Amino acid sequence: MSDQSLAKLFLLAPLAVAGALVLGAQPGSAAYSCRLDPTAPTTTCFGGPVAGTILANPYRLAVVDLNQGSNWLSATLRVELCNSTGWTTHISDSPTANGFGGDSGSTNHDSEAHALNAVLSVYKSDIGTGPVLSCQYVPPPSTAGCITQDWTIINDQLTFDPNVATNTGTAICANSSLFDFPLYDEADAEDAGLLYEDKLYVGLNRTYGSAARTGTGVTRACFYLDTVTAPSQAAITAACGF
Repeated sequence: MSDQSLAKLFLLAPLAVAGALVLGAQPGSAAYSCRLDPTAPTTTCFGGPVAGTILANPYRLAVVDLNQGSNWLSATLRVELCNSTGWTTHISDSPTANGFGGDSGSTNHDSEAHALNAVLSVYKSDIGTGPVLSCQYVPPPSTAGCITQDWTIINDQLTFDPNVATNTGTAICANSSLFDFPLYDEADAEDAGLLYEDKLYVGLNRTYGSAARTGTGVTRACFYLDTVTAPSQAAITAACGF
């Protein structure tokens, strides 16, 4: 793939209760948050729009229902990373996606993003044309043992903050063939029954669709859903607790 065919991420200036609906996170907004920590034996991600699955440490899976509880316009995954290796974070529209784009034919909406050895890669869905790799970003090196990152997804866009404690800026990947929020605006021949409509599938320290692609480093994880497209960092911190 040539450099000309690969869209680059654009760097921009940086922008209370887990498992509960929090009203008034921003004026006219509602928010939901829950914790799914790879180092904890329990989770608050159940009975709501995020369903967490606890696997053997340090692996965790979650399904985010963007159409449950409210009209969610953004989904933020906040993770704490400590000395990470391999596959640490994976987010996809399809339950059979396992990195590098594509899935097993479950749905045409199979865009995904992953962090592999600290490199962020974002892939278009089958809806798109041209190179499947939409964006790629190598975060600046961190001297800290642990860092906190935000992955915020809205319709057709991923915003990535590689270290919320610094002013290194955020990276934005926007493409009309990326993550699709309610209501679906494209047909899906592979998911005619709409089984995977309005869902996000998340893997922590592994890809969602493959137990063979694993990593280490995510020690804490929090999901924050909001009815605004640009949730404030302060609101996320207050809800997640880190």
